[in-house]
Amino acid sequence: MRYLTLFLLCSSTLLSQHQATSNDKYVWATSGLVLRAEGNPQGKKLAVIPYGATVQLTGEWGEDLSIDIIPVRQLDGEELPGWEMLGQFVGVRYGELKGYAFNGYISNYDPKPLSVNFLASGGKPGVAIVDTLHFLPSSAESTHGELSLLYDNGITISSFWDKVGAGETIVVPNATLAAGYLLAAKWFQLNNYNPNGMAWKNAYLINKTPDSLTFKRDLEEVIIKEYFGVVIILYSVAC
Repeated sequence: MRYLTLFLLCSSTLLSQHQATSNDKYVWATSGLVLRAEGNPQGKKLAVIPYGATVQLTGEWGEDLSIDIIPVRQLDGEELPGWEMLGQFVGVRYGELKGYAFNGYISNYDPKPLSVNFLASGGKPGVAIVDTLHFLPSSAESTHGELSLLYDNGITISSFWDKVGAGETIVVPNATLAAGYLLAAKWFQLNNYNPNGMAWKNAYLINKTPDSLTFKRDLEEVIIKEYFGVVIILYSVAC
């Protein structure tokens, strides 16, 4: 697929020049992330760290934890898989407080500028475009086009479009599968599941492996893969 070609074009530049190296980490739990006195679910609650807040890791580790994110669902009589986010309690400093929090909701990337309009808007404050790695504009004779952009937070987005469909490859360095899911869920609205709505409007998890998730919604497909600390999100839609 063409977006895979575009990924190969931009990924070496991305990984060698731009990586998220800040000591600050960001909370992605929309309802807030609980900070506990001990590294386990029974630890005393010290605070709820708000969405988008910055924290620093202390290097301490607590217990492993899994959280049910996507339940097992039915579609046309077929049982589709669920998914548990795997992670650990890690030592966290939040302002003057120090404790433990679940690292599945802690990311290298600030979630606030990464809205669902991020891809279409060409970036927002804090996510400026660093470079255009590749550009093939549509012509009067053809509706085909390609574009690869490198953003200042280290993320690269490569897009293509033509008469039969469109696609994007998003490369996120220094990320986990959990972080990739949180990004993709925000950008492609994967978690807006409505059991009482029209089935074709819902995004369904149709396949999973230890390092990948595949979602399907009508003519759209989103694949999230993690390779040795690099997350690749592949999006495609047929016209």
